[in-house]
Amino acid sequence: MPPVVWAIDKAHEFTFFFPRDCPRIVYTRSQGMKEEDERRFFGGSNSNIIITVESHWF
Repeated sequence: MPPVVWAIDKAHEFTFFFPRDCPRIVYTRSQGMKEEDERRFFGGSNSNIIITVESHWF
């Protein structure tokens, strides 16, 4: 298969800020999220997107 280029929208471009082989988890805040889940995953953060990278990879 020849090289292929994918178009990405502005809302998802941050996923391309990392090398392809970088193991990462990305999660986003969403409407209707349970308070318990918001506390668990976002803690005191005001961020709407959290990206985690495995420390041994870094």
